[in-house]
Amino acid sequence: MYNQATTGLLKGMNASVTLTSTAVILAAVLLTGLWPEETSQALNLLRLILTPFLEWYYVALVAFLLLFMVWLGTGRYKNVRIGGDHERPEFTFFSWVTMLFAAGTGVGILFWSVAQPILQFQENPFVDYGMTPEAATVAMRLTYFHWGLNGWAIFGFVGLVLGYFTYRQDLPLTIRSGLSPLLGDRIKGPIGDLVDVLAVFGTVFGIATTLGLGVQQMNAGLTEVFGLESSISLQLSVIAIIMAIAVISLVSGLQRGVQLLSEANFWLSIAAVSFVLVFGPTQYLIGLTIEATGDYIQHILALTFHTNVTRDSS
Repeated sequence: MYNQATTGLLKGMNASVTLTSTAVILAAVLLTGLWPEETSQALNLLRLILTPFLEWYYVALVAFLLLFMVWLGTGRYKNVRIGGDHERPEFTFFSWVTMLFAAGTGVGILFWSVAQPILQFQENPFVDYGMTPEAATVAMRLTYFHWGLNGWAIFGFVGLVLGYFTYRQDLPLTIRSGLSPLLGDRIKGPIGDLVDVLAVFGTVFGIATTLGLGVQQMNAGLTEVFGLESSISLQLSVIAIIMAIAVISLVSGLQRGVQLLSEANFWLSIAAVSFVLVFGPTQYLIGLTIEATGDYIQHILALTFHTNVTRDSS
């Protein structure tokens, strides 16, 4: 670990990264908790300032990552091992897939797999009128796109970088290690600390967003099924239970807690999908899934490079 503390409360951790990340997160929580409206206005203003640049930059970056990962997986480097030359996989293929599924999609897909098609069926930038058969087709196309290859290209790239520089280059398992070819020894100093602080910040608030949306959905489900009142206290209780399960799972280690929880999550998801498929309009759902898959494949390149610039300028 870079600049690892050897004694004290922060033993085994990078004191600069830990303390700075904690301070930034606490400051953000206090700002949003004490001055929610002012913070919301400030963030909206910042988003308006950054959006014209980030719109095309983000689209170009994701397009590059998608093409780059396809090239890595099919080109001259497809057989490069991430682990040691004589190491064997620690988990079965099924276990890895379930852990990737749980970590990559998590509760987000349970919320947006329902909410996103409905929202985009009502309105989306590719149709003139919502609530039409055309809008339904496009809504499914966009849902496949947002949860399909492009998103997994991002996950895959980060995982590949971390795995390669950790297990092939013997560097610490941190985001800054992936920048060693560009920064050299500077990753061991303040610049590297800044990279890791930003990584912690992005990870924490990315998870917080997903968890917040998922908890709202769980709250609605508990209200509908058990008649419990929708309230902040109920949502906080759900968050506490989820966090407790997550902590127990992590403390138990990958081989026990994370693996077993991920496999259980996978089978529960399959059970939920099967229930909807069997007791819903089965023929329609099968036909729609096949049609939406073909529609997504047909439009994936156009969607990958879409910046909405023609509509924004009109």
